[in-house]
Amino acid sequence: MTPKPPKDPVLLQQQVIYFKSELAKFKNKVKHYQNDYHYSLIEELKEKNSKLIEEMRGNKHQIERLKTEEERLANENSQLRKELTEMNQQFHSTDLHHKIDELTKENEHLKLLNEQLKKKVTMLEQLKDTESNTSHSPHLEQIEKQMDDVLEKSFAYEENLNAKMVLIQFLEGKLNALSEEIDTLTPSKENLSPDDKE
Repeated sequence: MTPKPPKDPVLLQQQVIYFKSELAKFKNKVKHYQNDYHYSLIEELKEKNSKLIEEMRGNKHQIERLKTEEERLANENSQLRKELTEMNQQFHSTDLHHKIDELTKENEHLKLLNEQLKKKVTMLEQLKDTESNTSHSPHLEQIEKQMDDVLEKSFAYEENLNAKMVLIQFLEGKLNALSEEIDTLTPSKENLSPDDKE
């Protein structure tokens, strides 16, 4: 059996005052713990936010560099197209040996550009992975678009490279045919008369 509470109103009033005081103490403790927790959480979030801002700045700088590199490659590609047009116009008046040498060098250059583009694709994929791991950044779509552009250019360089290889093979075939024709048209020294040899 629980003891009956005293019926003295003064005693009851004192107990009520005591319990209210205890309740106020506990409320203050709870409020203090909540404030400590929220403060540490806010500090942690500020630190994370600062890191993300720094990372975004780094990524922005890297994207700017890639844009500059892309513009440079686009200009170089445009220049190569102009050179190719000029070469096609001069095709019939140029020496075949010289033409084959030039095309071979240009092929090597295109291979190098293609390798550079592949490295850019790898770099962009890593940047994309970094962006997608840290947050859903608006830069992610931009990076994916740049990756698509660079891949498209890479495929264009490969097609250009293949076309030039076909042209080189064609020119070498033509050169061989001309050499054979020259050999058949040029009389050998054995067939020349003694007067012709002098």
